Amino acid sequence: MAGTAGTTYSVALLDLSTPGGIVAARWQSRWPQTVTWESAPWQFVRFEWDGVASGAAIGTAQSSIAVPLLPSTLATLTMAADGLYRGRIRSYHYPAADNSSTAPPAQMVIVGQMEGLLSVESITETMITASLSAAQAVVGLTFPPRRATTDLIGTPCVLEV
Repeated sequence: MAGTAGTTYSVALLDLSTPGGIVAARWQSRWPQTVTWESAPWQFVRFEWDGVASGAAIGTAQSSIAVPLLPSTLATLTMAADGLYRGRIRSYHYPAADNSSTAPPAQMVIVGQMEGLLSVESITETMITASLSAAQAVVGLTFPPRRATTDLIGTPCVLEV
């Protein structure tokens, strides 16, 4: 994909861990094959993440993901919800110049992270909606320090006092 100067791309990475801390699944939403990131394989699963609400209190933060209903995703998410697995979702941005259809670029910058207990909220004919709740897992969410820009926040960038 060609991009214009200043264009950034994003990717969401979701990992699910047992209560003992063993990672049971690693999903990424960008590259249409399994890729290596942090010396581990990340399977492609086309999911959508609604992000986290800015200013949410740590104990009340919640975030949703929507995943296509496939036998593999249903089995993984059901197992995770039944087993009280924790989920960690991270959002990264990277410049268009580093865009590749085959692998994550080395220059990815984390822009948001949430950890929490995974629960399955709904299952329809085509989608599974699950949520991560920091209130249940008391893990929290993180936004690394960043300069607020129009590209990051949206148009127009307005500070409220």
